[in-house]
Amino acid sequence: MKCNYKMIYIPKEHPFYCMSSNGRVNEHRLVMAEHLGRPLTSSEVVHHKDSNPINNNLDNLFLTNSHDHYIITQRDTLSRRIRKTKEYLDKARIQLDELEKLHQELLSKV
Repeated sequence: MKCNYKMIYIPKEHPFYCMSSNGRVNEHRLVMAEHLGRPLTSSEVVHHKDSNPINNNLDNLFLTNSHDHYIITQRDTLSRRIRKTKEYLDKARIQLDELEKLHQELLSKV
């Protein structure tokens, strides 16, 4: 998802220029830095609670470290996979029920 992050240009005079790469910084990192009133370190990670990389509202962001961020993203990925699998199985169950009903109708006509 990194390619979807919104980039912001900041001039060399900006107090958080040290966080940038040639003046370009991820907007979510800048939002968090401005909220904290200090530049973020390279070991600090800003996580999007809703997994939407363009939703950079402060209430959607929280600061963590790379280890904890890995755990959070793996948990979220697993939760999404489980939810999608349950949805798939629910649809399959409905289809199976419909097939069973059709089968019973055909058997009753024989």
